[in-house]
Amino acid sequence: MCKSLATFAKNLFLCVWPIFSIVLGLVCGSVFGIIITLVIFLLTLVRTPMHIFKMLRVTATTDRCFKGHLGLLLRVFVFLLVPLVHILFLIGITCFSATIGMLYYIGRSTKVFYKHEYAKTVKNIESNAKLEPKSYVGKYYKKCQHFMKDDTESLPTIYFLQGCCALIPSILIGVIPFIPFSLAVLGITLYRLPINVYKTIKISIFTVALKWDLKIIAIITLPFVHALFPLLSFLGALVGSFFYFIIRTWSNICEGYSPFHKWKRKFEEGIKKYYKAHKDF
Repeated sequence: MCKSLATFAKNLFLCVWPIFSIVLGLVCGSVFGIIITLVIFLLTLVRTPMHIFKMLRVTATTDRCFKGHLGLLLRVFVFLLVPLVHILFLIGITCFSATIGMLYYIGRSTKVFYKHEYAKTVKNIESNAKLEPKSYVGKYYKKCQHFMKDDTESLPTIYFLQGCCALIPSILIGVIPFIPFSLAVLGITLYRLPINVYKTIKISIFTVALKWDLKIIAIITLPFVHALFPLLSFLGALVGSFFYFIIRTWSNICEGYSPFHKWKRKFEEGIKKYYKAHKDF
């Protein structure tokens, strides 16, 4: 009788314990996630003014990021945006810890209760509390310290802000040549259209690869196909040159060159290559 009760209790425990593990993991993981989120938020909040001051100093003094004709203007815009970036980082890291981090700790807590890994969990909590280098909070604290010691840690953010700010003049300046380029492509296409139609019809008539019925179909359809080509080439040139010249201008500004650097050469090369492709056809 006692053996049957013990077996029943054991089976009941095996059925109920996973549910208890989930409930306990949800409660304890949420509490631990809230604590970690508060620690991350307070740690970031305390260090944010120092990070802002440090990046403002690097932005004002570095010569690596701001060169060329628009270097001074980009430096001013980046200088004004530095506090905003750090405030957004504070909000982002807090939201990440409160969502993804919370789910992670709920899952970890459920696993701890289900597999009875209590000693390991206590050790992890103690490691985070002491800010040990291998702990989650310790790694974050170490990154904050490293950011303050090394000026090069600010450069990726400064380059990112510089690239974002450079997009505005790149779009305003880069749209200038794409219409003339597209019109030049359209002009070449229309100029070569009669010659191309004549050559394709001539080949269709005299080729031995096509039978007479296919030759008749080709002769009828080829003028319509060639009539569509100027429109398609013009639209392709519009879209392609629009993005190309904006990206080219953006690259020039970011690298410290004149916004118009290599414009003339690339414009002429593109037109010559397109005309050569028609001649080769």
